Amino acid sequence: MTLETQVAETDEKIADATEEKESTKAMKENKESYRESLKPKCDWMKGAFDTRRSKRREEMDGLLEAKASLAGAAAGEEFIQKGSLRGKK
Repeated sequence: MTLETQVAETDEKIADATEEKESTKAMKENKESYRESLKPKCDWMKGAFDTRRSKRREEMDGLLEAKASLAGAAAGEEFIQKGSLRGKK
C-alpha cells in the first residue's frame, strides 16, 4: 500500500466519522426538542394527578352505588368490591 492510498483511506474514514457524528448530533437535538415539547403536557398531568385521582374515585363510588341500586341492595350497604376498587380510605 502506498502512502497516498493510506492518506486517501484515512481521509475517507475521517469523512465517514464526521458524517456519522453530525447525524448523531442531529438525532440527539431532535430527541431533546421532542422531550421539551412534551414537558408542558407532563407538567400538567403531574399537577392535575391528585384532582383527577379523587374524581375517578368519586366516579367509581357512584358507579358502585348505581350497580348496587340496580341489583336491589339497600343504600349505604358496604360492598367487598367497593373497598378493593377504591384502595386505601
